[in-house]
Amino acid sequence: MRVSRWILGQLRKTGWAVPEWLDEKVLQRILLAFGCSIVLAAAAGIYILFMGREEVTRIQRPVYGEGSFQESLEMEWTDENGSRETKEMIVDVKEKALTEEEEVKVLQEVKTQLEKVMLGENTSIDMVNQPLNLPEKLEAYPVTISWISSDPSCVDWEGQLKQEIPPQGKQVCLEATLSVQDREETCRWYVTVFPPELSEEEQLQKLVEQENNSDTEEWYYLPAVWNGSRLTWKKNNNETILGVVFLALVFPVLLVMRERQSAADKKKKERQQMLQDYPEILSKLTLLLGAGINLRKAIWRIGNDYEKYVKPKEVRKAYEILVEACHEMDRGLGEREVYARMGEKMGLLPYRTLSALLIQHLQKGSRGMEHLLEEEAAKAQEMRQQQARVLGEQASTRLLFPMILMLVVVFVLMLVPAWISFSG
Repeated sequence: MRVSRWILGQLRKTGWAVPEWLDEKVLQRILLAFGCSIVLAAAAGIYILFMGREEVTRIQRPVYGEGSFQESLEMEWTDENGSRETKEMIVDVKEKALTEEEEVKVLQEVKTQLEKVMLGENTSIDMVNQPLNLPEKLEAYPVTISWISSDPSCVDWEGQLKQEIPPQGKQVCLEATLSVQDREETCRWYVTVFPPELSEEEQLQKLVEQENNSDTEEWYYLPAVWNGSRLTWKKNNNETILGVVFLALVFPVLLVMRERQSAADKKKKERQQMLQDYPEILSKLTLLLGAGINLRKAIWRIGNDYEKYVKPKEVRKAYEILVEACHEMDRGLGEREVYARMGEKMGLLPYRTLSALLIQHLQKGSRGMEHLLEEEAAKAQEMRQQQARVLGEQASTRLLFPMILMLVVVFVLMLVPAWISFSG
């Protein structure tokens, strides 16, 4: 940290504009990385000086099968004048070849291994009814193997059993040519192959195919007997049953979700409707109070007009609560409590404000009440206009998808005739 602080101080003294990001911690990390690079470079130089120029007199060959490689060497000698000369040279180091004894030994080991490997899942070469394992190479042995079958219609060079094998079996000669270096050796095995063992499903499938050997028949027949036992075929309707069970389990959940969504949509619609009715209710109340009618009669008048002219056509939530408030006052409930409960039932902030104004009117009288109601009516009218703009934007958003569909239809009507005329 002191070194980085000293370096930054010296840089500032020289008048060099130090960047803002280059603080003491950043400079310390840079110096640490630079020091590590110097150490690594020095270590590499020491290795090249003492170890990288190690004097060699021989290079070990790779074993047979690993392939050759190239080695970069530096050659030094003294010329006629006694001066030292150096020259770089690339030496091709070829793989070690096998001796004749090693070739024979390797081929014998591979032959012994093949006798075990080639049987696969079969137990004997005299009873072969499963695919044979005829590899082209054995791991750990640099020997190439090629196979020839005397009867490919029964067993091919890959060891796969065919359909033409007679039921009583057939003897087939499998010839393997083993190649290592320049030596080749041929080995032969005589195997007796039998028709492959079929699983129950494969046997039934073969039985069905035998039953329907003609593709011109109208019906696809199913065998009635298998291995002396009567077969009964039934359509598998498990998927249908599972589908019905799934629907039976999912339907109540979907129904509950639909009911919740419907209730939420209904509540949202009621809230929008109440917000739309608020300026109208407030305007009527202001007008009636300004005409000299007391508050209770004004509210009763608004509710009565709703029941007479509006309710037969459409139910409005805000007016319903207002009518309910009138009935509560007729039953003898105090006006203050009725107005407080009315604000709670409506739940929206504008109606709570109206409830507070009505309670204030009861407590302090009508002085200044008309002015407050006029201000609230102006706010309500502005809020109604804002709500109308929001609804208009929502409507335009809903129309966006139909407009996109119409645009796609127009493109199709324009491009399809052009494409047909071009392809014709």
